[in-house]
This record gives sequence, structure tokens and C-alpha cells, in this order.
Amino acid sequence: MNEKNIEPLDLRLLEKRAFRSAFEDGLWDIFFGMIFLGLGMIWTFSFSNLIIAFIIQISINIAAVLILKLLKKFITTPRLGNVKFGKKRKKKKIRLKLILSSFVVLNIIILFFTLNNLFKAINIEGLLLLMIIGFGFISIPFIVVAYFMDFKRLYFIAIIGGFSFFLFGILDEIIENPWSSIFSFVLIGSSIIIWGLILFYKFLKRYPHPDNVEINKREKDNDIHNQTS
Repeated sequence: MNEKNIEPLDLRLLEKRAFRSAFEDGLWDIFFGMIFLGLGMIWTFSFSNLIIAFIIQISINIAAVLILKLLKKFITTPRLGNVKFGKKRKKKKIRLKLILSSFVVLNIIILFFTLNNLFKAINIEGLLLLMIIGFGFISIPFIVVAYFMDFKRLYFIAIIGGFSFFLFGILDEIIENPWSSIFSFVLIGSSIIIWGLILFYKFLKRYPHPDNVEINKREKDNDIHNQTS
């Protein structure tokens, strides 16, 4: 009776640990850092050229997705293997994809509203507008994503991401754009990317490629054989 109760719990725990290990490589940190970097580029260039701002944002978003997908496929999977999750976890991943897609659409809507002064038309502007965008459209969605991903570091990213808009509002009163956006969005986005790169480096050190491990093992065996012969 006890074994029947414990076994499913252990399996769920192992599945949860396996799911969380997917974030050990730091690639998701790099992904979200690039998303924030894209937001920074929007605010940096939007005041001078709408087309440039849009192209830069889309380019960074596409690059973020490609980096995540390709490095996961060619770097992470060969080292950690490919885990098949249960139905509950698969449903969670589907919801996550829908949320991430909605988040991309939301970013485009925010860009459209901001650049066309539609927020100003409904008497929402200044620091209030930035706080609404930062915490309402950035922090809360990211926290929801963090929950579905079981990605604890993303809670922190969500908070500082929302705070970056508040920081931008304060700095914009002191220094002119683009410096205000550089010291808020770009700096925070770059910091998250750097942190992700550090995690990625540690991941590569901790989990060498299986082929390299096999080669090193063969070389070691050959050295031992040569010494004994």
C-alpha cells in the first residue's frame, strides 16, 4: 500500500527535477535577456525611426528563438538526453507556448500603442504608463510563465524586467534618450544575457559532450596500456 502511494510521488518528483534541469544550461536566461534587450532597442530607436525600431525588435526576437532552439538541440540535448514527460507536463508545455506567443503579440501591441501615442490619448502617460507597462505587461506575464516553466530564476527576471520601465521613467527625467533606455533596458537585458552565458559556460564544464568523454577515456586507456607494455 505504501509502495503504491510513494511510487507515483517519486516519479512526479523525478519528472519535476528533469524538467528543471532544462534550465541549467542558462539558455532560457539568454533568451529572456535578449527579449529585454529588444525592448531596450525599441525605446532607444523608436523616437528617431519607427521602421528601424521594429526591424531591430523583430530581429532580436528571431535571434533569441533561433539561439534557444539550436543550442538546445545541438548542445544541451546531446549532454542531458531527451526526456519524455507525462501528459500533465505536456499540457503545461502547450500552455507555456501559448503564453509565450501571447507575450510576443503583447510586445507588438505595446510598441504600436506607444509609438502612436494611443496611451496618451486615454490620459495614461509618464511614469504611470511605464509602471503599467512594466509591472502589468512584463512582470505579471513573466511570473505566469515562470510558474508554468517551474523556472525560479525567471521570477527574479520578471521583477527586474518590470522595474526597468520604472527606472527608465526616472532616468528619462534626468538624462536624455537614448541614454535613459541604455541604462535601464539595455543594461538589464545585457546583464541577464551575461548571467546566462556564465551558466552556459558552467554547464559545458559540468557536462562535456559524450563523444569527448569517450575520446578522453580511450586516450587514457591507451596511456595506461603503453605504460604497462
